[in-house]
Amino acid sequence: MKKVYAFDVFDTCLVRKVAVPSAIFREVAVRLSLKLDATSASFVDDFVAARIDAEEVVRRQSKREEITLFEIWAQIKIVMGWSGHESLEQLELDVEDEVLVAVAAVCKKVQVARQNSGRIVFISDIYLPAKFVERQLRKHGIAQPGDGFYISSEVGMTKASGNLFRHVLDAEGVQASQMLHVGDNLHSDYSIPKGLGIVVDAFSDTCLSPGEVSLMRLNTIPAASAKVAGAMRAFRLTNDQANLARVELVSQFLAPFTMGFATWVLRQAQKDGIKRLYFLSRDCQLTWKAACELSPHFGLIDCRYLYVSRQSLLLPSTTDISPEGMSWIKSRWETKVLLKSLLAKIELTFDEVEMNFCMLAGEARGDFCVSSENDWCEFWAALNEPELRIRIQALIAKRRDSTLTYFKSAGLFDNISWAIVDLGWYLNGQSALWQILKSQGWEGRIAGYYLALKCHRRPPSSAGEAT
Repeated sequence: MKKVYAFDVFDTCLVRKVAVPSAIFREVAVRLSLKLDATSASFVDDFVAARIDAEEVVRRQSKREEITLFEIWAQIKIVMGWSGHESLEQLELDVEDEVLVAVAAVCKKVQVARQNSGRIVFISDIYLPAKFVERQLRKHGIAQPGDGFYISSEVGMTKASGNLFRHVLDAEGVQASQMLHVGDNLHSDYSIPKGLGIVVDAFSDTCLSPGEVSLMRLNTIPAASAKVAGAMRAFRLTNDQANLARVELVSQFLAPFTMGFATWVLRQAQKDGIKRLYFLSRDCQLTWKAACELSPHFGLIDCRYLYVSRQSLLLPSTTDISPEGMSWIKSRWETKVLLKSLLAKIELTFDEVEMNFCMLAGEARGDFCVSSENDWCEFWAALNEPELRIRIQALIAKRRDSTLTYFKSAGLFDNISWAIVDLGWYLNGQSALWQILKSQGWEGRIAGYYLALKCHRRPPSSAGEAT
């Protein structure tokens, strides 16, 4: 007996990387403003309102169950006075093409249906052109030659009324009991087909998760929230469910958390008059990427990525080979430290300086544990033996020169107000950075924005301002 497997398209087979359609309209408006050389500050908002209203007007006036994108844009052109401009609707199709991704779980359902030798058809209530919908399904590897496509904009009937399902049953020559329909909409993909006797498989994974809904409800920056919530959903749905725990961690925690931190940083920087932010690698890479997306909403603060590790800043910032000049050698919480670990911070190995430390380390060599006050005194004395001291000073100078060269190329000496962004915790990195800049005669006041700072952090006098 012939078996037909029917799949809804949007929010079932395919999902958009934005949470709401208005986000698509907003992107279309941005591209329109460039195409039409529109300079009005309200152009984007005006277009979004006109796009939503045009669809409502055309639906009220239409005698068919479904309308088309061409009809919507014909109404927009009348309202906006763009009668001389042709094919502007292609901009909306271009944006749709860019934001659509395949839903992994539904792709598997389609594959299983094919393996069962079923007839595959795709059914959608959508105003977009049928050829566009078909092309998207093929592009994402869901549809194949020979599959059926029933799109409301072309047929003129909708699933919501039940007429599109009746049309499909007639066109495919099957009874309702011979069709299985998969879709997300409780009314048009579940209640209606079930009432017709069609077997239904409700798919609700494309609904926004509680975390994604919460982000949308914040409504601080609706356009950005729609993008991030949509990206969270897309990431969640395009990944293999076998890695569900990992996917959930990334999409439902890391993404919104990173956006929250990036938003706070940008808001603080804007309030403080900061024009440029340097996000320190690698801890702030995700925050930097989020900030680059959000920056247009905060006065286009220049967001840059600074390739430095905390360790790479410490040696070039050294002013004296002593506990005071190299305070980063020993952390506050460390009571016992391996000698080889201490030497590694100065880019030395025990084998290189064995003659200087043989009395201290003995047979333990690099594995000797520096712990007592006397051990530390001998350690600093060994570092200051003339020949080794000269070697370390030369290394410090070399590292400082290369670091300053990079800082100049990165714009840290530009005449602009800037600050750094990092996770935390003691301001050792910011203090070292400031020391390096001052060694070149920089007279600015350094500042930074942090996720958190410890109460035992460095004071403003040595580290600068930190929020």
